[in-house]
Amino acid sequence: MKKIVALFIAAAFAALTAACSPANKMAGASGEVVSPEPKENKQELTILYRPRDKNSTIKDSEFNRRYIKQFEEQFGVKVRFVAPAGANNIEDIKKAFASKLYAKDGPELIFYDRTFFLLDQLTKQGALVNAKGRIPNMDKMYDSLLKDDMYYIPVGIHYDSIALNNEKLDELAIKQIPLDWTKKDFRQIWDKWLDKSPRFFIFDEYDELTEMYFRDLNYYDSESNKVLMNTPEMKEAIKNMRNEIFSGSYKLNQGYTYENYYNMFREPQSEEYQNVLKIIWSEEYRRDRLKDVHFGDLTNLLRASEIHNAMSKGLTVLPEQADKKAVLKSYGFAINKNGKNLELAYEFINGILSNETQMDMLNEVYERYNFYPVNKEIEKDIKNYPTEKGLNEKALEVMDYALNQLKSGELILDADFNRNEKNKLYGLALYNTFKPVFSDKTYSEEELSQELQKVEDELNLRVSE
Repeated sequence: MKKIVALFIAAAFAALTAACSPANKMAGASGEVVSPEPKENKQELTILYRPRDKNSTIKDSEFNRRYIKQFEEQFGVKVRFVAPAGANNIEDIKKAFASKLYAKDGPELIFYDRTFFLLDQLTKQGALVNAKGRIPNMDKMYDSLLKDDMYYIPVGIHYDSIALNNEKLDELAIKQIPLDWTKKDFRQIWDKWLDKSPRFFIFDEYDELTEMYFRDLNYYDSESNKVLMNTPEMKEAIKNMRNEIFSGSYKLNQGYTYENYYNMFREPQSEEYQNVLKIIWSEEYRRDRLKDVHFGDLTNLLRASEIHNAMSKGLTVLPEQADKKAVLKSYGFAINKNGKNLELAYEFINGILSNETQMDMLNEVYERYNFYPVNKEIEKDIKNYPTEKGLNEKALEVMDYALNQLKSGELILDADFNRNEKNKLYGLALYNTFKPVFSDKTYSEEELSQELQKVEDELNLRVSE
């Protein structure tokens, strides 16, 4: 089915690209974008998106609504949003998405919000416009966000923090953690925390252990395009993670079988899963946990006010470990080569990257997140913004460290991270380690090899499609 969809997209693109005239940048001699003359019958700018749920759209953001209204009034156009409708599965959604993109006079823009549906495939098939040199205000973006091929243009970024519970750090007599801490440093803190008493083992703890044991394994060979699951390193990681989980360091339900653990982590309607939700909201768990994932995810390290707020809640706020790639969340746009009015698309993105509009982003909470502008020219203005002044020195130190990471290129944009084949496969590889980790009986060496070889063969079949 994936091959059929790919052929459908490729054929549609080949047939329709020839009908599209080359797009010309609308810029005057000064480099400023020239506004098109509004017509009596309003032109439309169409933005295609794939909502993460039935009610999610770009218009849910007050910041976006303000900018869209301003854009419509300035250019005498109507901004319209469309999403594939009536599709029941992922392959149908892909077809519906493609049919809109490759239609003559199709939507001009695609909106992406931390998930990048078909972006890699559309880029490889030449369906998107390289915005490099077409949008003047892109020159104002942080250099590390710019590449030779700009098929995705981020307009807002978010650098998640690591937030550790000060009560637990005090119990462990840990006074200070350097900003350039490492994975080894975190593991040592984790082990000290476990040594004090058995800890809860639910969603966040499981995620931490999988990161520790599996993230750095060589489970994909890029040269041969092969998944590698049946390896000594993978077997060792599975055994070690299983041993840690059942070592007595965690509070486990002694009557649980593999089926219970499967329900606990994979079946939201199950009793086991619902019991975990009760634990998450309990005061006991809140006080016991080492890492506050909720606050960490929401705290943008590029905003000193957010760091200050998290610190006031009794948290130590840190960047990602120095020897671990830190990922920037983002939202932004891609430009459809078959779009009806590409000049308007360039104008739309140029406007959202302007100093004024980017500053307006500081007033916005978008789906719980405070995004940070991608425009480097307003950095000093941001530091003097009312919400960013009068903060504690440590918050400013952490923000400056994060900004330096952004400027030096140490942070990777989520769109680029998700295009990496190994990172794409991580979730699938991880999913298939669950059974041997939580099985009722420890696998023998031969049983584990057979299980992993079966998984490896299945994943390689997927990769080759």
